[in-house]
Amino acid sequence: MFLSQKRILDEADDTIPQNTTISFETLKRYTSLASEFYGRLKQAFESQNEELINQVVSEIAKMTSTQSTCIDVFSVQVIPLLLQQTLQFFYPPFIDNIHQQDDRVFIRIAEILSDASGRTPDVIQEMMNNNLIEVINKLLNEREDVVATVLYCVGNISIYPNCASDLINSGIFGVIQHLSEYPTTSELFINASWIFSVICRSLKVECPLLIPQLSLIPKFLKSGNEQVVLDTLNCSAFLGKNQFYYDYLSLLSIENFCLIILKRSIIEPLIASALAYISCYVFYSSDTTKHFEILKAILPLRNQKDPKVKKFVYLIMSNLIYYNEQDLNKFFIENNVFDIVSRIIVSTEKPQVKHEAAWVLCNGLLAFNNYQCFAQDSVCLAILSILSWESPKLVNSILRGIQYLIKDDLSSTKPIITECLIENGILDLLNVLLNSEDTNLSRSAEDVIDLLQNQVIE
Repeated sequence: MFLSQKRILDEADDTIPQNTTISFETLKRYTSLASEFYGRLKQAFESQNEELINQVVSEIAKMTSTQSTCIDVFSVQVIPLLLQQTLQFFYPPFIDNIHQQDDRVFIRIAEILSDASGRTPDVIQEMMNNNLIEVINKLLNEREDVVATVLYCVGNISIYPNCASDLINSGIFGVIQHLSEYPTTSELFINASWIFSVICRSLKVECPLLIPQLSLIPKFLKSGNEQVVLDTLNCSAFLGKNQFYYDYLSLLSIENFCLIILKRSIIEPLIASALAYISCYVFYSSDTTKHFEILKAILPLRNQKDPKVKKFVYLIMSNLIYYNEQDLNKFFIENNVFDIVSRIIVSTEKPQVKHEAAWVLCNGLLAFNNYQCFAQDSVCLAILSILSWESPKLVNSILRGIQYLIKDDLSSTKPIITECLIENGILDLLNVLLNSEDTNLSRSAEDVIDLLQNQVIE
């Protein structure tokens, strides 16, 4: 017996900046400039003159704030020295003198680190090699405007798994917990949720230290801030793809919040993120009591413009079919879902949407006993289209579904589906699949051919 399949999507959505190539002359010019600033910075620190240090650091901040990729050359050479020398600020008597006289230098350093952290991996690596995490931790203990500025650096470097891991080991979760106590409209609260989300999405291995911090998620979701909610849903959906985390997330009833968004929100990114988490819930949860509510909530969303929304709608539908629940099956049939997805499959819709729609049809063929709901020309044409796709797993599953369909069809008084498939060239497509290097495909194609050849179509 062939079984329908549950699936979960594995996607990465944070982009790491790429290293760039610059001309030799430009490289030479900025290297010379970096050498000059290096000397001035070193001299300023050696003088322990706060005013001179502030002046040089301010000039560096102005340089690193420019958008030119050439500044990467400058940053790689100058910022490591700045990081090395900055640490002396935080020890007596220097720290006392700065706080008493002029601590603007801290905000300048935070600005430099935040600007530099958005540059290439080479810049980030040099910063990490030169006490970046230690300097960040020192700056996080300064006044609020310094903290607010350096948080951008924390968020930017968190997309790198090694940086995220170092931040976790240095106690960043304690900082986030503290900042989550600020008003939900404050920059500190908003950036805390962003950093939490980025760190969670950067983790490549299971992190037990994260588990106690998942209690932050309901707080962020209830903030009422659209960006905070979006970041938190993205984080929850990413973690939810891993059952290690999902088992803990399931205790937070995030799916209930997602259902509210699906029913009330018109903001497509929020809807897409809510759907992404719901897809994890449907995949992992043994609780089927919300399935019908979910299906009713997502069906209208297939008309949204965002391909990501449509993709998750059909992914969730295909997974719901897997459970083969009577009330769900009835809903699928009454709402003509298989005709809808069949028309999507042969349309000019985005490939990722068509792919998920195809799984709805495929799982339907494998799970439903009522072949009459597939007795439509649109279904026939969709099946033929899928057979020509470069997707072995899907094609093999649809071949198995075809076997069920043909057997049921041939037992009827008028086998219109089988006739439609033959008239529209299924045998040619099957003969191509017979020569596939994938033995599963060739074997399944042969089974369908045998089934067709052993029957006489009147």
